[in-house]
Amino acid sequence: MTVNGDYNFNDLINEREWRKCAPDSTDPQVLLKGFVYFCENYWSIRHPEKGRIRFNLFEAQIETVESWLNTRYSLILKARQIGFSTLVAAFCYWLAFFYSDRPILMLSRTEREAIKLLQKAKYGRQFLPEWMDWRGGPCNTTQTKMEFTNGSYIESLPSASDPARGESAYLVVVDELAFLQNSEEAWSAIEPVADVGGRVIMLSTANGEGNLFHRLWVGATTGNNRFTPLFFPWSANGRSQDWYEAKKLDLPEWVLAQEYPDNAEDAFLKSGRPVFNLERLRQIEVRQPLARGYLTQDLKFVPDGGALRLWTYPTTEGVYTIGADPSQGFEHGDYSSVHVISARTHEVVAHWHGHIDPDLLGSEILAPLGR
Repeated sequence: MTVNGDYNFNDLINEREWRKCAPDSTDPQVLLKGFVYFCENYWSIRHPEKGRIRFNLFEAQIETVESWLNTRYSLILKARQIGFSTLVAAFCYWLAFFYSDRPILMLSRTEREAIKLLQKAKYGRQFLPEWMDWRGGPCNTTQTKMEFTNGSYIESLPSASDPARGESAYLVVVDELAFLQNSEEAWSAIEPVADVGGRVIMLSTANGEGNLFHRLWVGATTGNNRFTPLFFPWSANGRSQDWYEAKKLDLPEWVLAQEYPDNAEDAFLKSGRPVFNLERLRQIEVRQPLARGYLTQDLKFVPDGGALRLWTYPTTEGVYTIGADPSQGFEHGDYSSVHVISARTHEVVAHWHGHIDPDLLGSEILAPLGR
């Protein structure tokens, strides 16, 4: 400002630029335009070959941010190394820096990965123009947190630290959900945060079928949960077919499907180092059970829709074998699973699937089934 308190020409230009980057609007399209303008004019990223460059978003990244601004629950299945960690860091910084009272939590697999994710935001910040940095105010920075004077902050932590429980967050970002060792526990802590008005962004490469990420993806693509699904293949950032053909020569099929998928179905079907041929498993006939309920200690079946499913009632001539996979027994953790198989036909004739203390699995489930 000038001595007499009037704005000089540079101050007016800077104020105009600030408002272009951070529109005072709730319209997602207006906000998207502001974010793209900020990235392409002020945000710097580190390119592995070119060094420091401006962050010019490609079409898939713009589509993703548009989804983030329009929906509260976003689920992204993506190829590796197409710039989505960089996008997340820029988006979180933009939200916290320009807008007040936006607590943001970023969860990663390990502490090292959490620090690296936040480092992308720190890198971009250090190259902002001086006037913008001054306008935004001081930032208190640690290895895992950036805290702004406007009441917003970004905290990046490993998922094992359970950082979301008890928090009130505007946004929770979960990176590489399919590879978290405690994904069920992490989601049980995150879900209440989102349920009171917060937002959730989950993104990952595939890691086989049956895990939390795969189940959420199936639910999202069939309209059975609140997530908006987005899939981005290896070509989303403009890679050529020649590049992909070279990768095919270098990598096993399951690694290629996991790291650089061509379609969502193959990403799940062929990734995760599957023990069995999943295409063959899908050919096995699947039938609805005759009944669902539970077995009492005096061996009476109560059909109340419980954890025990029956396809065939036992006979005195039958020969059966039972296999069990116990879990740790946490309420929101993995399920314990018990299969009863006919030794003569090799068909599954009963299946118990539920949460139970592993010390009780034998006495309350296996013993009655065996008798």
